[in-house]
Amino acid sequence: MSSSASSSSRIDALDITKGFLVVLMVVYHSLNYSTQYQLAFRFLAFLPPTFILITGFLLSHLYLRRRSADPAQLNRRLLTRGAKLLVLFTVLNVAAQFARSQNYHGPSLGLRQFFAAWPDMYLWGGGRLAAFEILLPIAYLLLLAPLLLWLARANRFALPALCVLVLTTSIMLERHYRGSLNLSLIGVGILGILIGQISPAAINHLSRFLPLSALAYATHITIGAYVGQPMLHQVLSAVIALAVIYGIANIIGSEGWINQRLIRLGQYSLVAYIGQIAFLQLYSHFAGRPEPLSIGLLLMFGLTLAATTLMVEAIEWGKTQSRSFHLLYRTIIP
Repeated sequence: MSSSASSSSRIDALDITKGFLVVLMVVYHSLNYSTQYQLAFRFLAFLPPTFILITGFLLSHLYLRRRSADPAQLNRRLLTRGAKLLVLFTVLNVAAQFARSQNYHGPSLGLRQFFAAWPDMYLWGGGRLAAFEILLPIAYLLLLAPLLLWLARANRFALPALCVLVLTTSIMLERHYRGSLNLSLIGVGILGILIGQISPAAINHLSRFLPLSALAYATHITIGAYVGQPMLHQVLSAVIALAVIYGIANIIGSEGWINQRLIRLGQYSLVAYIGQIAFLQLYSHFAGRPEPLSIGLLLMFGLTLAATTLMVEAIEWGKTQSRSFHLLYRTIIP
């Protein structure tokens, strides 16, 4: 297989992986909007770390290998994407104060109280005040990316040491004070950059160890049922789950209607994430919260997945039909 074909196959496998994670995120968010919202975190706690882990992986996999590219141009691109994502997070949360469903988050706090609680959102992260909370640590990772990539090039021990420091600090805060979602996920993103430095050939060999990876994941999930979901457990779950999913994606390839839909969802994972939450807000406002393992929850999941898929297909079609729409999309979406 030629290097270009191998690279294309690897990109397809990454997109399928992200697409499959989008489908799992629909399950996660559907459970969030059920009467037993804690089930999502109990069984799918690995999902939020996986998206920033992949972001870090792509930063390393794509940008660290572009030694011939202009570093200043790459840095501007990363900083611009991070700033746009930070603005997008803020705008979406301001809009959520006017459209928030009482069936899930409860009544709106109002903009004054909402921004008065900015340390909880912008510094610590998580909590019940913010929506779309995964966008914030990804924005921070992109803003830090020029420095992180420079460290990776300057000294091979600097980034691993920083990763250990950030994750250790996060674990200590979780045990002795309060957990910081933002700090934890930035550490996961740095871990993704480190994993991205592994050679593509070694990454593609994951499919050979698929049964072992699946067994490791099943064992890890079983342990999690007893020890809970501390951050370290979530990180390990995310790494193992991605090894399993990428191994499957590498085997099934890109042929077929379903695989092509997964690739499209992966290519638009950011808007798919935003769109499914917006749809669930609207749906739960009118239909309420269904019971777990009910027809109502299955209907919520099916409609949300269908709406998300139709949305990304419509965006792809619009970009091919209208240059103005394409430019508008690139202006708004990082």
